[in-house]
Amino acid sequence: MIPSREWFRFLTGVREWSRPRLQVENRELINGRYRYACGTVTTPDLATLRERFAQLTPFVYDPAPIQNIKGDVVELQADKANRWAAFQIASNFNGLEAIDAKQSPYTRNFVTNYIRDPTQGPRASIGCGAAAIWRRYLMAPFDMLSAYRSYVEIQNGYVVNIKRWPRKISDDHVRVLCTEAAQVTFRSVDELDILVNKDKNQRVHQIFCAAVNMGQGEDGLANAIHPKGEELAKFTLNAMYECTYLCAIQLHCQKLFLTRLGGGVFHNEEQWIQEAIQSAHAKYGAHIPDVYLVDK
Repeated sequence: MIPSREWFRFLTGVREWSRPRLQVENRELINGRYRYACGTVTTPDLATLRERFAQLTPFVYDPAPIQNIKGDVVELQADKANRWAAFQIASNFNGLEAIDAKQSPYTRNFVTNYIRDPTQGPRASIGCGAAAIWRRYLMAPFDMLSAYRSYVEIQNGYVVNIKRWPRKISDDHVRVLCTEAAQVTFRSVDELDILVNKDKNQRVHQIFCAAVNMGQGEDGLANAIHPKGEELAKFTLNAMYECTYLCAIQLHCQKLFLTRLGGGVFHNEEQWIQEAIQSAHAKYGAHIPDVYLVDK
């Protein structure tokens, strides 16, 4: 067990505020004689995922029902029974975990401070800590809605302005960030302590998704009252859940753990979330034996 504020240094040997020069080899963070696998990052768009799925042999039977469970994402990722499972992560559109649109990834101790946020995305990220550090420091800036910048303004991973939204628009270019085979570095996380996961072979796949803020702060309220706000929010949810299923299928996952994207302070309505989940599950659920919707 280590103090929670020390998790970054535990993996890297340096504190984040020191502007670290990280030691990396073969997609592994190196701290002395210890190595931590960051996984392989891909950023597929929905069109590409659909094309790959179309090459698979179709299943003709109905999918099993989604199983509703309660659990902590950190503990679920560390559970040996879930090795190689896919976890949908509630992130922001840049694949990072800023607490609001004003927090830049260049903020002091940006990744270390995930420990202050008890929501699903930061907790899941800390659980696979080496992968979280890789996304912030070792990959190029990313935007899940980069193809739609003429319609929406993104700031630090948040939709802060809806410029316009056409009546008909393709979702082919919505992207997610998928980290394949990320090492689970921690078994439990709380405000004071973090329990190290000693099983170096525990790997999971993390699929980072995002939803439109419809309630947090001035930007969220502005999105909520915008004439096209609801349409954009539903468009995003549908694309994100479809991408999640397709990523899990192409990774040959036997288990997929979903979360309620846009719930909580983002105020996406439960009906929108459920409709997006059920739509994706009806199309693709037969290809994944066990699908779970996790509530804490």
